[in-house]
Amino acid sequence: MNSKDKGKRGERELASILFHMGGWAARRTGFMQSQKGHDAADVDCPELPIHWEAKRCQVIKMLDWLAQAKGDAREDQIPVVAWRKNHMAWHVTLSLEHLIQILCLTDLEALREQLQQQEKSKW
Repeated sequence: MNSKDKGKRGERELASILFHMGGWAARRTGFMQSQKGHDAADVDCPELPIHWEAKRCQVIKMLDWLAQAKGDAREDQIPVVAWRKNHMAWHVTLSLEHLIQILCLTDLEALREQLQQQEKSKW
């Protein structure tokens, strides 16, 4: 399997997940990355203040990926690495500071209710 093709598929997967689960318009930036000197996010989602780096790799290089996301993110964006290994679920990595900022602005009661509903629907 070509690693570039795998990366492209991962970027498309992430954009699809953002759209289907969150309702946010998202797209793989692809050609724009090379035009902007590789500082464009892998996935563009204008509704969210997040710089998305998407990684589909078997070898986890999280510190390198986070450095890339932090270096490429604008001041008004949270650098986030979305990643998964083959046959595994997607995960995201961001700084604790940014997670706390997000939680401070979240309706935690609504989040609890949604998590309870998800748990009930598993049965």
